[in-house]
Parts: sequence; C-alpha cells; structure tokens
Amino acid sequence: VDPIVCEEGSSLVDGKCVADEVVTETPFVAGSTKVSNGEVYSYQGLCYQAKNSPGAWEVPTATSWFWTAVTCSGS
Repeated sequence: VDPIVCEEGSSLVDGKCVADEVVTETPFVAGSTKVSNGEVYSYQGLCYQAKNSPGAWEVPTATSWFWTAVTCSGS
C-alpha cells in the first residue's frame, strides 16, 4: 500500500488530505486598526488574537483582557 501524499498547502487528517488553515497577521496600528474578535494581529514583533471587543486604542499585550498572545504563522 502506497502512503498518502498530500499536495502542498494541505495535510493528512484521518486518512484524507484537507486544506491547511492559513492564519495571517494584520499589523495593529494604535488608534486606527478596527479589530474583530478572533482575528490575529501583529504588534511589535509578536502576535495576538483579539477577544472581548478591543477598541482601536487597546494596544496588544500578553496580560491584556482584550488580547491573547499567540504564535505568529510566519515563524
């Protein structure tokens, strides 16, 4: 039996090739970025996922109620 080989941009999950989820980071600019919950933003070299509806002035930090630190997809 030949092993299943998935094309680039997909991964083997439960014996089937499925498209990889692509997460892109949007640069966060204090005072002008309109943020949506669940989206990932980059700020000062780190990445954060928005939660609790942060405003444009809620700068991402690891200890913020509005942000969760996440791994950047480019690293």
